[in-house]
Amino acid sequence: MFFLNRSVNWNNGDYRDYCDHRARVKRRLRLRMSIGLTLMGCMLVIAAWAPNVSV
Repeated sequence: MFFLNRSVNWNNGDYRDYCDHRARVKRRLRLRMSIGLTLMGCMLVIAAWAPNVSV
């Protein structure tokens, strides 16, 4: 975890920092997932469209 090596009695600032850290990690993961899904969707659309193109 984030503050495992700290003392058990956290103050409010520690808890706020911990929550901010978790929010940033979740936001970063959500961004990576959305970029990955968008790229996969584009690849699927191109794969479906490419065989129908005549040169």
